[in-house]
Amino acid sequence: MTVHENYRDMEPWRGAETADITYDDTEGVFTQLLIANGYLNGSIWARATPKYFLEVKTTTKKCATRFFLSKSQYQRVRLLSVN
Repeated sequence: MTVHENYRDMEPWRGAETADITYDDTEGVFTQLLIANGYLNGSIWARATPKYFLEVKTTTKKCATRFFLSKSQYQRVRLLSVN
């Protein structure tokens, strides 16, 4: 990032990675989109404004190709899913 002129003064990140993308759904718009498309139960999530931790996985192979999580990624998902 620091090669870009707008970010040259940015300090190196020293913390643990939480996810590829984090999104704080403060207005509930993304949550409503997930409900409308059948990914979440509306009676449970209708008024929720969660913070999402999105992990991006991709492949140049066929869609049925398995993907893998690191041990730390798996543990993070387990930890976040019970809280």
